[in-house]
Amino acid sequence: MYFAARGRHVGDAGVRPVPAAAHGQTRRYCIFATLLVSLPALWGLYTASYQIWLQSLPAGEQPSCGAPWTFRLKDWPLFDWWRFVVDGFGNCGVREYVMGVPLPVWSLMFFGSVLLIVWGMLFKLRRR
Repeated sequence: MYFAARGRHVGDAGVRPVPAAAHGQTRRYCIFATLLVSLPALWGLYTASYQIWLQSLPAGEQPSCGAPWTFRLKDWPLFDWWRFVVDGFGNCGVREYVMGVPLPVWSLMFFGSVLLIVWGMLFKLRRR
């Protein structure tokens, strides 16, 4: 699950410059840019919500996440250089905290704020 979380952050960062180019563009382009940024953010909201649900299950009911990605990708070229990206142990129910808040809650707040900002800017630009 954490690999999916990293993927959604990369996806969101990849489309982030698109709305910056929307200044002075047509209304159709602004809507397209907003939708393009919203897709990874919605995916991020879904995976963060799913992770929160997984972590709320009792220990006996938590599903196994399978073998860690390090096991699957260990023979790839230059794996030692990017191992830290996919390092894990395959247990999705373990809670990891940052400043006392579970990591999926931070992701939920981040992607929710991305959606609020992007759609708020779209509506602000439509009023002009």
